[in-house]
Amino acid sequence: MSQGEISFFFANICRAIAQNSRPGALIYICMDWRVLPALVEAARPSLGAPINIAVWVKDRAGMGGFLRSRDDPDLREGGRQAPQ
Repeated sequence: MSQGEISFFFANICRAIAQNSRPGALIYICMDWRVLPALVEAARPSLGAPINIAVWVKDRAGMGGFLRSRDDPDLREGGRQAPQ
């Protein structure tokens, strides 16, 4: 996928998440670190700024079904703004 296609894909996913989550919901997105900047930018319009980024550091690479590197980022989004 090109950078534009990745951004388009993430924007569509984040819009769908925002439309199907309650205000104030916490959303956890696990993603390879190489596309993390594209994900953060694509998520900003529909989910807002990230709350935090955690990293899962494993004892050895290969643990886990899909995320197979030694450390994998976990982007924590705030979902839609809660009503005031």
